[in-house]
Amino acid sequence: KNSSIFCLSSRFEGFGMVLLEAMSVGLPIVSFNCKCGPSDLIEHNGNGYLVDNGDISQLAAALDTMINASPEDYDKFIKKSYELSLKYYVDSLIKQWIEKRQPLPYTKNTVIAAKVLFAVILNIRAPWKISINKSRITD
Repeated sequence: KNSSIFCLSSRFEGFGMVLLEAMSVGLPIVSFNCKCGPSDLIEHNGNGYLVDNGDISQLAAALDTMINASPEDYDKFIKKSYELSLKYYVDSLIKQWIEKRQPLPYTKNTVIAAKVLFAVILNIRAPWKISINKSRITD
């Protein structure tokens, strides 16, 4: 809540959950463009900046650019960061999973199966707070 930019200086990264967490609260990102990971979540000059992996001078320059961005540009980065994070929300992932599994019917059981699958994958222990368009669910 007290941050304005997220900088990922890792030279090796898998799928960056920390990037996704920062994006979900609208933080613009500045990151090295590791072999995999950051470029899956960051659109260069969209929700942040990707710089050549290991190039500390480029990372510093990108941070300086972000720090000195105009309010309009900074707002653009915030909105894009949050917008891009939405496709990784559980609701969105379940919907994508169900749609890709066609011709499975979109039933209560399919939704429950998807929730259980994502609970296992994401190691979720808390009760789900998922809104589903009930008009599409059949018994």
